[in-house]
Amino acid sequence: MTGGKAPKRKGSAYERQIVAYLQAHGYPHAERKLAGKTDDTGDIEGGPPGLTLELKSHARWALAKWMDEAELESEHSGTDCGVVVVRRSGTTERGRDY
Repeated sequence: MTGGKAPKRKGSAYERQIVAYLQAHGYPHAERKLAGKTDDTGDIEGGPPGLTLELKSHARWALAKWMDEAELESEHSGTDCGVVVVRRSGTTERGRDY
């Protein structure tokens, strides 16, 4: 996937899977945040308290860049910590992601 709508669909699908996982594991109010905010505050609301979650579903990793993004989003949202959650290929068990 190099561009267009496919990467957006892939990312949105992953966000929905993580929301479903969180809802099934003690966070019933978890939901996706609206995209396009100028003061990005993470991808999920209603997840673990004090954490800003930045979700990634990419074949190529850019961990340092993603951590910088998570830290900035944590500052914007006023949480204690930004966390990057990366989709683990080869499994559909979201609890096994990195």
